[in-house]
Amino acid sequence: MNETIFDTHTLVWLFNNSSSLSLESHRMATEALSENSLAVSSFTFWEIAMLHRKNRPIIPRTANEFRIEIQKAGITEIPVTTEIAILSQELGGGFPADPADRTSPPLL
Repeated sequence: MNETIFDTHTLVWLFNNSSSLSLESHRMATEALSENSLAVSSFTFWEIAMLHRKNRPIIPRTANEFRIEIQKAGITEIPVTTEIAILSQELGGGFPADPADRTSPPLL
């Protein structure tokens, strides 16, 4: 099974029905949800918690509350393994400077 992995903001936009999410991304998410193949990196919840701590929340609930909501929706949480953490720092140019955007599982 191939998983569709959404980053933090894309997932937040999906759950907030934000117009920032493109129609194509919304279609992909709906399809992936129906196939139980939508996933998110566990690092997403770290990023949400960090933004809350910095008084820059992107959602009106805690990271843990959002995580529970994600789990109830049937979205798979993919842990950031040591291998993924190391690989995220070995990526060449053209990848996001934000470490949170580099820790999604590698796409094969």
